[in-house]
Amino acid sequence: MRWTQRASETLSNWWASKKMAMCGNSEHTRVLDKVELKSRVADNPQERPELGILRDLTPSPKRKRIGNTKLAYVAGILDGEGHFVAMWCAKRPNGVRYPNIRVAITNTNTILLKHLKKLFGGTVQKAGKNDLSRLQCYYWRPENTKEFLKLMKPYVMLKRRQLEVALAFYSLPYGSTEKKNRLAAKISVINRSRSGEDKVQVA
Repeated sequence: MRWTQRASETLSNWWASKKMAMCGNSEHTRVLDKVELKSRVADNPQERPELGILRDLTPSPKRKRIGNTKLAYVAGILDGEGHFVAMWCAKRPNGVRYPNIRVAITNTNTILLKHLKKLFGGTVQKAGKNDLSRLQCYYWRPENTKEFLKLMKPYVMLKRRQLEVALAFYSLPYGSTEKKNRLAAKISVINRSRSGEDKVQVA
């Protein structure tokens, strides 16, 4: 990407203010090199400074390794309270509807969901009310769905087939719309089956 003079000035001004802010904040233990910052912005056109939407590129701290016991516990929650939902966006001008598989855990206890967010990142949002108890429900979605599913794969039992299909979906490269459509359709068929254990074939 070619950098205009305005873009370079915007980046320089932003970097100067960012560096000053970091110097007075002990929470920042690493300052990105200016050259690295410029390279990362160049690799991500949606963060171009000339558009005025340059985000905070300070790397988030690495999360601690999660033990096998806790992973097995979370997999049990995914088996019981998790869901895999196939979704298609509205038709684009080119007439194509792009698929997605949403992976989430729903519960009325926000303490549990906030703990999952602490472990794996992501978001906790308000959902509808429980049909039986009429309690307010919330759902949590992981920050990195592919990595979360890879961690859950050795332990999940009841929703193993959904997990494997979703993991295959998220492992496909960008542009594999036809294959993603088939996998999303397969998720829908599995969800409609009584137990998710019936033999399902989707062309």
